[in-house]
Amino acid sequence: MSSFDRLFEYLSENSLNFPVLHHITFPKGIPRDDLVIKAGANVGALLVDGLGDCILLEALDQDFEFLRDTSFSLLQG
Repeated sequence: MSSFDRLFEYLSENSLNFPVLHHITFPKGIPRDDLVIKAGANVGALLVDGLGDCILLEALDQDFEFLRDTSFSLLQG
């Protein structure tokens, strides 16, 4: 069982209805394609299953518009 599974199981068992923010930090110099693939692989399935409410992608050398658009695309799944 992954740490994500344990977290969501705990929230459910204890009737805790907190918003869950998925925050992913990427290293400097990561190519855009790799960022999109890694973000999708890390949280895409969780978001599709309704496990999480928002996503924050952090990559200091990427422009804001790209990170925003990628985040919205992942949320729309």
